[in-house]
Amino acid sequence: MFLLPVSILITWVFNGAGGSVLIIMLLHAMLNASSGPLWRAIPEYSNLESTSRALITNVYLLQAAVLWVAAVAVVLVYGASNLSRKPRQVLFATGAESREPRVR
Repeated sequence: MFLLPVSILITWVFNGAGGSVLIIMLLHAMLNASSGPLWRAIPEYSNLESTSRALITNVYLLQAAVLWVAAVAVVLVYGASNLSRKPRQVLFATGAESREPRVR
């Protein structure tokens, strides 16, 4: 449930940030923090042992729904082919190499 929308969002941020790995590391850390112990800081979820399984499941379903809405919005706004505001750059080989364009 989380893998596809997170992959889309991470790809979009990576492309939009010009290939910045630091930004991706921060995004990944934020996603990891939001899926675990951070929920225990909210009073309603602080005592996970006494919280019903249905409530915990609802929290994860809510988080998955938010990720899916964000991923669908990104694909609709920026397009599935690039996931970036900028079009792809086509690079041509130099010298005696093939004249086939390379997509970067």
